Amino acid sequence: MTSEQPHYHGHRQRLRKRFLRSGLSGFADYEMVELLLIGAVDAPVTIDEASTALDECQRLKQKELPTGL
Repeated sequence: MTSEQPHYHGHRQRLRKRFLRSGLSGFADYEMVELLLIGAVDAPVTIDEASTALDECQRLKQKELPTGL
């Protein structure tokens, strides 16, 4: 990486390589979600989207479902 390139340059490739090398072992929750989002979101970096999605899932998990469902 050169000083002319953004800090996230090559992030997706590094994330994929890490996954292929060791699976999900050692991945944080947001990194797992980010790995899934890579194929679905057309953006240079998906860290923010992954964190937002994980936060929303955790929020929904904490909500009680209405009775009768």
